[in-house]
Amino acid sequence: MLTVHRARQAVRVSQSARVIACTAARSYASPSFKYQELFTSENPVDIPWMKLTDKYVSTEKIGDREFLKVEPEALQLLSATAMNHIAHLLRPAHLQQLSNILKDDEASQNDKFVALELLKNASIAAGEYVCC
Repeated sequence: MLTVHRARQAVRVSQSARVIACTAARSYASPSFKYQELFTSENPVDIPWMKLTDKYVSTEKIGDREFLKVEPEALQLLSATAMNHIAHLLRPAHLQQLSNILKDDEASQNDKFVALELLKNASIAAGEYVCC
């Protein structure tokens, strides 16, 4: 009885190993590479970019290839700056839209009131208060 039980266990282990091997073989098979532009848009938006620092980023040559080396401090600076800007600043294009509402003769008094309040809030928030 004990040998039959062990034989069944061996068969189960063998079947499991086969399933794992097949799964592993399938997971490593990758399709051929095809380059695609990232974030393509039919209506590209002109976004003003700002350089944070020259520090923490360098190139490193390994063999005959050159790689970009990004220190952890660069990612910390980037994320801290991004969170600060999200909390305190609005995009220039959005601010321009609010300004255009104030200049629009066809805008209602309510539209102008809301736009003005949003611009006031943006002005206060730019002084490092949380934008709400």
